[in-house]
Amino acid sequence: MRERLTPALERAAVPVTVEAWEAPDEPVPFAEAAAAEFAPFAVGRPWGTVWFRVAGTVPAEWEAAAEDVELVVDLGFTVGQAGFQAEGLVWATDGAILKLGF
Repeated sequence: MRERLTPALERAAVPVTVEAWEAPDEPVPFAEAAAAEFAPFAVGRPWGTVWFRVAGTVPAEWEAAAEDVELVVDLGFTVGQAGFQAEGLVWATDGAILKLGF
């Protein structure tokens, strides 16, 4: 089923830039993280509590309303592994929470 649904749901893609800030401890207030110094992020070594800053541009030729555009993120969940693996929280630039746990 996934082989048929995923291509239908994710119809187009554009690149985004990803920067990261590794928090020294948690929890971290939004204002502190937003003011932190972020650096370019590359896939590789394991990481702990990290805040990501993701930026991109929706192409003008996409005929979709803003609420129809979504960033798809794979945090590395493994279906065959039980238990806690990763978590995420999405914030808007003004500090509003957009999406809890995924």
